[in-house]
Amino acid sequence: MSNVNFVTSLSEFQELIQTENLTITNFHADWCGPCKAIAPIFERLSEEFTEVQFLKVDSDDSEDITQEYHLTSVPAFILFKNGEKISFLGGANPPAMRKLIEEHQ
Repeated sequence: MSNVNFVTSLSEFQELIQTENLTITNFHADWCGPCKAIAPIFERLSEEFTEVQFLKVDSDDSEDITQEYHLTSVPAFILFKNGEKISFLGGANPPAMRKLIEEHQ
């Protein structure tokens, strides 16, 4: 079962990332091929790393969140702890995503 939460508002997003546990956010778009390709991998990682919070943000529907973090392309992944951005990964790179999660969890 998926442990991914979909976020649509900036205030909700900012509240969710305040946790001391690692949060990884997948910024995606419906029209993006690489976003669709990595989506099932992101889902599987959410099932494997249950102590990590997994969030998804549609960059077209939630432009306020996308602009807050100055994102210009998708897919993009930002890791947070205690509300602070600790790492960024651009593009669909499953091994790099797994490595970042393992390093920061």
